[in-house]
Amino acid sequence: MWEEQLKSRSHLEERVAQLDREKAELLEQCENERKKVKKLVELKRPVELRLDQEMKRNIELQKDCKRLKRLMSRAMKKVRVYEEREMESQLNLQGEVKNRYSEMVSELGRLRTKVGDLSQQLESECKKCIQLEAQNHNLREELSTMRENQEKLEKSRCQLKEEVAKLKHHLEANMVDRSQIEQYKREIEE
Repeated sequence: MWEEQLKSRSHLEERVAQLDREKAELLEQCENERKKVKKLVELKRPVELRLDQEMKRNIELQKDCKRLKRLMSRAMKKVRVYEEREMESQLNLQGEVKNRYSEMVSELGRLRTKVGDLSQQLESECKKCIQLEAQNHNLREELSTMRENQEKLEKSRCQLKEEVAKLKHHLEANMVDRSQIEQYKREIEE
């Protein structure tokens, strides 16, 4: 029994020693944990300060976001108004373009009829021009024949003048002869 107690006692001592070691380890762990907690508390302070700063910044950003949303809604309203005005101006412009197009189409039709009339006039003028050229050609031919005739007539006239001159000369000569004959005749009668 005594031995069993010794054994159990040694067992208990070992167990106590083990527990002391575990206690020392636990104390060391507690100290480490306390140091860690202390470090965490020290680290927590700047994080809390940073968190406060971030919260303040978040509040400011939310205010900015609300302000930007208001600005965005105003801008969207202005864009809608601008788009409506743009649509109206485009519709007006399309109406003007259509009116201008119809005016240009009618003007084009009028110009086409005018071009048709002018082309007919041009054709008739071309025909007249061709006729006048033919007449001009005929008249030139007539003129050339008339010039030839004139030259012939000039030659004939010259010949006639010469003949008249000869006849006058003969007539004068005959007149002299006749006056002499009459004088002879009177003399004979006397």
